[in-house]
Amino acid sequence: WGINMTEIIKALEAATSLSIKPFGTDTIEDCICYSSYVISDNGAVKQEKLELRLITKTIAEAERIKPIIISTLVTVGDNKKLNYLGCELNGGGTLKDAATGTIHTLLFFVITKKSEVKLWAIKLY
Repeated sequence: WGINMTEIIKALEAATSLSIKPFGTDTIEDCICYSSYVISDNGAVKQEKLELRLITKTIAEAERIKPIIISTLVTVGDNKKLNYLGCELNGGGTLKDAATGTIHTLLFFVITKKSEVKLWAIKLY
């Protein structure tokens, strides 16, 4: 029902050479953590929010990797990437974790794909 995360993880790993982890990490390392959830589904088209947290040791490394992530996922016009209709960057930001000294760059994407919901029409007599 959700985004095909296997395909997205493989694409991000290939593009960034970083490990990709669901939800979070308890180690201090450069990596990408992710979560996703459905924000709308009308039976024809489904939209999901993909939240990525790029964790790096320096702001320079975060600024180097951020455009790679964006160019891997975001679609322009009708140019499809991976197995979805479109993807747009919808927000984000950067902060420093005072406890670990790591830089956390948040990237929020909205991914549009065909719905898997089957709508049934009932004929009333």
